Amino acid sequence: MSIIGIDHTVNVIIAAFVVLISIVFYFTYHRFKTTKKCVLILGTSGAGKTLVYTRLILKCFKVTQTSTKENASQFITGKGSSIDLLEVPGDKRLRESIFQQFKKSARGIIFVIDSSTIEKELKDVADFLYCILTDSDIIELCENILIFCNKQDAPLAKGAGSIKTILEKELNILRRTRSSALEHEGSDKDSCHLGSPAADFVFEQLYPTTVDFAEGYANQGEASEGKYDLDQIIAWMDKTA
Repeated sequence: MSIIGIDHTVNVIIAAFVVLISIVFYFTYHRFKTTKKCVLILGTSGAGKTLVYTRLILKCFKVTQTSTKENASQFITGKGSSIDLLEVPGDKRLRESIFQQFKKSARGIIFVIDSSTIEKELKDVADFLYCILTDSDIIELCENILIFCNKQDAPLAKGAGSIKTILEKELNILRRTRSSALEHEGSDKDSCHLGSPAADFVFEQLYPTTVDFAEGYANQGEASEGKYDLDQIIAWMDKTA
């Protein structure tokens, strides 16, 4: 065989090898991307999301500031499996764009509420929650939502049962006003109707999505390193992962 023929054969082998590596890389990356598990921590500003995230990941107290970007790390469950945990800033200008960026990876959502200020912050909390619960991607891909009633150590904190009732009433009002607006402005392809239009809204209408409620606190009192109780979140994470 001539030198030219050998060179041609070598080039063909190299080209085939490069194509094969590219195909393997593509399918490996695509599989990782589509099977990637992520739990989003969402909520309005001041709910205590960052400290909840820090306690879950680092198991310690750290002074937190208002987040300006997402925090992400792996959470190891009690069963030894891992799941990506991503905390989204609560600032209204930031949370929507970051939520849109990561929502398709969500296998679960932890929605954090400040139990001591829920009545004062109700409209903002319900508005954000409504956007999540009617998002078509969340409805299709995310079947596990935990509403965590944080700051239960505060004297004026409301329990999970009361917060569930308050939210259902406010979401029912929002559903009527949003549905009326959509009739006049046209349908939104990214949004779905909330629950059953035949009855007042309750979270059970969202089946097969399961919405659970939990209570706890990320730091007791004003101490720099107080006690914390996130046991119900951890149990939910073990089940979700």
